[in-house]
Amino acid sequence: MIDDIDRTINALLARDLPADLVSQVKISFAAPDSHFPPQSVTLPAIDIFLYDIRENLEVRSSERMLSRQTSNTQTSLQKLPVHVSYSYLITAWSGSTSSPDQDEHRLLGAVLQVLLRYRTLPSEILQGKLANLTPLPKADIIQSDALQGRGDYWQSLGGRPKAFINYMLTVPMYAFQPITNVPLVTDVQAGLQNTFGSNSEATRHQVAIAGSVYNAKTNSMVSGASVNISSTLNNFINYSAAAPDGYFHFVGLQPGAYTLMVNIPNYNVLQQSVVVTADAQGNIDMKQVNLSLTPL
Repeated sequence: MIDDIDRTINALLARDLPADLVSQVKISFAAPDSHFPPQSVTLPAIDIFLYDIRENLEVRSSERMLSRQTSNTQTSLQKLPVHVSYSYLITAWSGSTSSPDQDEHRLLGAVLQVLLRYRTLPSEILQGKLANLTPLPKADIIQSDALQGRGDYWQSLGGRPKAFINYMLTVPMYAFQPITNVPLVTDVQAGLQNTFGSNSEATRHQVAIAGSVYNAKTNSMVSGASVNISSTLNNFINYSAAAPDGYFHFVGLQPGAYTLMVNIPNYNVLQQSVVVTADAQGNIDMKQVNLSLTPL
């Protein structure tokens, strides 16, 4: 996966940097040491050196998410991804002998302008195993606590100090194999009768809604939310499910249209419509919904 992250950064810069720079500048992932550039790299160059990999413990979770299988009577359980942070040191290297520092600063400024546009990487540039990844990789730039011992760091590389951009991508990694062929409960007549009365058709056709509540800017889960669901199907439904870890679920529902609402402090109120159905055999349909909250 690491090579796919490298190729994704490369694709982003190749797409968004000015065309004249793209045609002139080589992008490298080599160590910026005293032997830079390697023989395969011609100057000018932008070097994107991966110097640190670690798990982001702030978003660690031991929860599992459900994924319905094609049989409608079985599901799979998948542990939530491990969020891994990859830290890059980005430097510019000029091929000019007259004003190398100014050329390097101009290159570095152009790269910084591109990276600052995206707090999450755009899905269309994700490469290899990152394609179709959810949630999208999150970017952090110019962290104040990054590389505290800068002098020691450059000394360890054997090179002279240079201006650099510290760029960190946090990428979800599905490290665990899902547990497959887990049977679904398909008969909850008592619960349905309590909610909808004695309607036998409502008892036979059952649907569920489950999902997560997350911050639209950071892609992190929002804990402590309460999700309200409402509908005008048969008897009016209006009740809530707590989402202490950012996850919620509603079961024992009839097929049809529902409205989900989240209203918590420091976020804009969110209302989202959901339509769920059941097949002719009355098997449970579980609708997966992600609720994206925008901070105030």
